[in-house]
Amino acid sequence: MLVTDYFGYQRLRSSMLKTSSKTQQQNILDTLKLDQALLLADQRIQLGLIDQARDIYEDILKIFPNNDNAVLGIASINVMSSDREENSFMKNAQRILDLYDERKLDQALTEANKLLKLFPEQAGLYNILGAIYSALQQFSIAITNYKHAVELKPDYAEAFNNMGNALKLNGELDEAIKSYKEATRIEADFSEAYFNMGNALKEKGELDLAIESFKRAVKINPNYAKAYNNLGSTLHDRGDFDLAIDSYQQALKIGSTNVEIYNNIGNTCLEKGNFDLATQNYRRALEINPNCEKTYNNMGNAFQANGQFDLATRSYEQALSINPSCAKSHNNLGVIMLAKGEFDKALLKYRQALKLDSNYPNALLNSAYVYFLKGDFKKGFELYEWRYKQTENCPTREPRRNLIWDRKENLKDKHFYVYEEGGLGDVIQFCRYLPALEKNGARVTFSVRESLHKLIRTMNSNVILTTQEPEENSIDFEAPLMSLPYLLKTRFTDMAPALSYLNANDNLIKKWQKKLKGNKFKIGICWQGSNRKIDRNRSFPVSLFRDIANIPDVELISLHRGHGEEQLASIDFQVTTLGQNFDRGKSSFLDTAAVMKNCDLIITSDTSIAHLAGALGRPTWVILKHVPDWRWMESGFNCPWYESVFLYRQKVSNNWNLVFDEIMQDLQLMLIN
Repeated sequence: MLVTDYFGYQRLRSSMLKTSSKTQQQNILDTLKLDQALLLADQRIQLGLIDQARDIYEDILKIFPNNDNAVLGIASINVMSSDREENSFMKNAQRILDLYDERKLDQALTEANKLLKLFPEQAGLYNILGAIYSALQQFSIAITNYKHAVELKPDYAEAFNNMGNALKLNGELDEAIKSYKEATRIEADFSEAYFNMGNALKEKGELDLAIESFKRAVKINPNYAKAYNNLGSTLHDRGDFDLAIDSYQQALKIGSTNVEIYNNIGNTCLEKGNFDLATQNYRRALEINPNCEKTYNNMGNAFQANGQFDLATRSYEQALSINPSCAKSHNNLGVIMLAKGEFDKALLKYRQALKLDSNYPNALLNSAYVYFLKGDFKKGFELYEWRYKQTENCPTREPRRNLIWDRKENLKDKHFYVYEEGGLGDVIQFCRYLPALEKNGARVTFSVRESLHKLIRTMNSNVILTTQEPEENSIDFEAPLMSLPYLLKTRFTDMAPALSYLNANDNLIKKWQKKLKGNKFKIGICWQGSNRKIDRNRSFPVSLFRDIANIPDVELISLHRGHGEEQLASIDFQVTTLGQNFDRGKSSFLDTAAVMKNCDLIITSDTSIAHLAGALGRPTWVILKHVPDWRWMESGFNCPWYESVFLYRQKVSNNWNLVFDEIMQDLQLMLIN
């Protein structure tokens, strides 16, 4: 928003020609009487000869300094001159704004700089210059001009808001937020400044504060559809999907029936697993704009997540028919090929995307998954470094440039800071690399959620665990946890599956040993991870354990907590549950680890339970979907990560029964032996 201001300008002296009949030494009263001179001054004003009238009044005041008519005449002329000067400024400023609106930015800049020579103290003009330089993407110069504006007018809320926008675009999020705060301090009902501050806070990852800013914006302006939309987007990112949809719906009620909002509702429904409602909203978006490639890509994502690969392919191809140069559409087709197990075709599609955009992070990252599945861990981990270049769903922040290890410099006595990344299973799987940094001579600090500290401390290392980021000047190098295999040059041929690297608490092992009495063959089971999108296709119903539960002298013990636990209420076979207090303390997995130590076998879906069991060295069978997560590779019974883990794979997509038939046969053979 650009609002010009005419506060505090210097009065421009008129350059109109003075009367030639008057010399510097003459006074008008030398030739005219006082009343005649006053009448002449009034006539000059009527004719628009303001400067001549001023000269007459000044001559009168030299002789009669208290003459009321002359004093009032001068005052009247000053007002007229001020109005004329303001009108001149406004006319020129409006012309500049018109050029700005027409995107004739170079011409607007030239005109603005000309006007600045005449009005060097005009705050509004610096505000306009800031906007022009921002549009030219010269953000540093724009910021300098906004600073001039607020120096001239410290209560200039609009300039503070605009400066915040320039700072945000310049990557200075903290300074941008300060500028927005100053704008709202000056003008408490400045809804746009709250909206912009919400965007900056969201970009910084401070979702709770961003949500509060958007809420302030819509409280001030209940018809602010964009603010409702961005509030919904932020609620979505925080996982409050129902509230997000409510916010989007409010934007629609206001009358903003645009494509973006329907797409956003569809994306949130997709996250919730409501595929039908997602596609309904995408279709509404297409009714508004039938040529929106983004909507076709989103609809393809919904079909893909629902396993409707043919429909997904058609949607992505429709997006390409609208825009053949859309790298995203080629990438999405590659994702379909990958999900179908057609790895070479997937790589071909990713390469087509990369021909259009050689640094497209999603295509590079997706290529990494193919290389992992094919067993090329070296290439996979190299490309996996593109994960934090993604503009959406970035799993972690990129290490600061001055703290990146080049994989060559000696780490002896260097302080290496590692920060948490991924879910619980990822932390358990990749914390094994922390001691490897120590073996290279580094002093290692690992920032990780406090609930995992006690478990990770059972690892044989001197790693310092914290929840806080150390001061930058105390760090030599830093990296996210899942970059360690790349930094340590991990290759599949060099990997030796870990026998175990975590341990359970001895006292807890004994406690659960007493509770889990009996001589039955104890199998710890887990059938589901979280309710996130990534866990849906790799989870299966607990009812599939029925035949195993009916094997004589076998006891099933539930290691599962959270979403999916309610399934136990509807089964017709026995599963031992471990009570309300099972792993309910501040620390995660301590009870689970101890119970695992008392189990003869663990059978689990692809979730954190699988990684914990493997890290403890417990005999474990992990059940994988047809095309598994990248870490398990495309084939093989043995696990590359854990020596005690064996992998059971779907032969047919979505068919878990065949997998359980195979498990049943192997289990019966194990029990006989």
